[in-house]
Formats: sequence, structure tokens, C-alpha cells
Amino acid sequence: MSFTTMQAFYAEVLHIKVSTGFLAKQVRKASGALKKTYDALAEQLSKEDHLHMDETGGKENGKKRWTWCLRAKGFTVFHVDPSRGSDVLKAILGEDFAGKISCDFFSAYQKFAKESKSELLLCWAHLIREVKYISESKTKKVARYGKRLLEAIGKMFKTIHRRKEFEDENWFKRMKRQQRLILKVAWDQLPKQDKDAWNIAVRLWNEEASYVRFIEYGLPPTNNLAEQSIRRVVINRKITQGTRGDWGNRWWERMWSVLATCQQQGKNVMEFLKSCMNACVHALPSPTLLNNL
Repeated sequence: MSFTTMQAFYAEVLHIKVSTGFLAKQVRKASGALKKTYDALAEQLSKEDHLHMDETGGKENGKKRWTWCLRAKGFTVFHVDPSRGSDVLKAILGEDFAGKISCDFFSAYQKFAKESKSELLLCWAHLIREVKYISESKTKKVARYGKRLLEAIGKMFKTIHRRKEFEDENWFKRMKRQQRLILKVAWDQLPKQDKDAWNIAVRLWNEEASYVRFIEYGLPPTNNLAEQSIRRVVINRKITQGTRGDWGNRWWERMWSVLATCQQQGKNVMEFLKSCMNACVHALPSPTLLNNL
């Protein structure tokens, strides 16, 4: 909620008048209470074997800021930064990060993977959206190409959804056949005059390993988990119109991280927040969200 909305809530529901300064002070207190819990989660990221990542824009006093979302199996960390470059990932994960990263085709992930020991698992959902755009082209030849490629990708996902029906060896063989089919269709009757179609075909050829790596590791073929987590950031941006300073960014990333992680772990958010505030007030050790990892 915006401070104005919170003031209205206090006035109309609780019959208490509060100033913007009072609310800001309480938010700063809560942010401080979550700092150690957040820092512990952020430190754990570099030790994870697999992360889903996404980023979205925002503003601080009208200046561009980026919110990064890094979702592990048991927790999620948000980070607000002025940069959308690969240096942000180096700072968070370290230059020697050797885990797997599920992400879209954004250049920062590409650069980070080349300069670190990490491996990319490129998101099929993003690719499908691009192919759908091609399939809706007004040029019939281009549209037919897009529809053929969508059909080939659809066959692969049908095999993925039937994973439990096959023994490992048979499933891997089927997936390899689907992999070869998609690449064949991508180049068969390719309308080279269409830039979007050409780029898709070239990307599938050059980044084939990153698109099919999920098969070997038994991981999701999409980056939907990160996209789902980052929706709260998008909604918040529409409601509040951004932050006024760095402390607001720190509050956001800490609060979002706790909310998302409690949801992942099935913990009561309000109870955990109360325990954090209690620890802060009485100088007790900060509660952790790493116990179940």
C-alpha cells in the first residue's frame, strides 16, 4: 500500500491519525529487523545448484532502477539495483558461480554465463511467445512457418507432460527425437526474408545446448517460477509509483524476499514478521528462513 492508503486505513478503520513521517519511521524499523534474515538468504544464493532468474524495471525518484528476482528451490531473494548488467550477478553470486540458471535470452545472463562457470537453461515459454508472434504474421509463408514450429514444440511438451509414463531411457530417446525435429522444422522452408523467423532459427541452432539442458538435469523447461515471483513487484510498482530513496529499495527487497520465501516454505508470514520484530526489540538472534533448506 502507499502511505496515503495506509493513513486512510488507520483513520477510517482504527480511528487513529498518523503522519507520513510516522509510517516511514515504522517501515525503517521493520526493514532493519529483516536485514539479517535477508542477508543470510542472499549469502546462500552462491551455494545453490539451480536458480530461476528474472528482472523488471522500476523507479527511485524518477530514476530507473531494476529489481532482480533470484528464486532457489526453497527460497527467493529480490535485489534492487541501478544496473541491469551482468556485474549485478557477479556481485550477488560471485564470479565463480557454477550453478545452473533458468532465464530468458537477455544478454546479461549470456555474458555472466560466459565469464563464470554457470550453465544457462533458456526458457521455452519466452521462445514460444516469440514463435506465436511469427505465426500471426500477415505474410502467409511466415505464418505457416511459425505454426509448423509451434506444432513441433507442442509435441515436445506433450512428451514432457507424459514423463511418468516412460522409463528413463525411452523418455530420453523421445526427447532427443523431439529436439532434432524442432531444429529441423526451424530451418526447413525458413522464410529468410523475415528477420524474426531468421533470428529464431539462428538462436535455436546456436543455443541448442542451453534450450535442451533441462532434459539432462531433470529441471523445468520454462522460467515461469521466477516470472510468477516477480509479479508482486510489478503490482507494487503500479500502486506506489516507485521509491524515494535507497532505504526504500532495501525495504522492498527485504520484504518481498520474506513474503516469497514464507510462501514457498508454507510459513505464516505475519507470525514470522512478528518474530523478527520481537528479536529486534529484545536484541535476540534474528529468525532464519534457512532451517528447511
